[in-house]
Amino acid sequence: MPATFQRLVNGVLAGKDAFCAAYMDDIAVYSSSWEEHLLHLKEVLQALQQAGLTIKASKCQIGQGFVVYLGHLVGGGKVQPLQAKIETIKAWQPPRTQMEVKAFLGLTGYYRRFVKGYGTIVSPLTELTSKKQPRLMNWTEACQKAFDSLEEAMCTAPVLKAPDYSKEFIVQTDASTMA
Repeated sequence: MPATFQRLVNGVLAGKDAFCAAYMDDIAVYSSSWEEHLLHLKEVLQALQQAGLTIKASKCQIGQGFVVYLGHLVGGGKVQPLQAKIETIKAWQPPRTQMEVKAFLGLTGYYRRFVKGYGTIVSPLTELTSKKQPRLMNWTEACQKAFDSLEEAMCTAPVLKAPDYSKEFIVQTDASTMA
């Protein structure tokens, strides 16, 4: 059912991806000026109305400089992890079980785009989640170092900024066999 609803929302908002992002019932409209924002809002609201979809006014945040969207603080052409999530990561104790490792990797993996070399950093932890691993987890020095490094990287994660399309881009890829 969620996939069907997402397809519906994607169809309703098709052609508006230059100023609108939607995930399930969370819709973000972003613009570079107030006048432009009003036009974008009108387009989105009209599209929703034509599709017979309604919104709850009490859940709307209109004209905000920054909003919380899908676990991120977004605004001013920037995106960063929520501070509450960073605090959760900082307070996380070293995992004792495979399930705890998976939970930690799940949380940090959601914010992986903020950490350069994320896959390489977490590789000792990822190995612990393998079905080939013995039932009793072997928390090594390499695991502790990976845990500490990831925690540090998440706590000093950069704020990502929207690209300046008037400038040249350099695309760098990594074909590492490790991550």
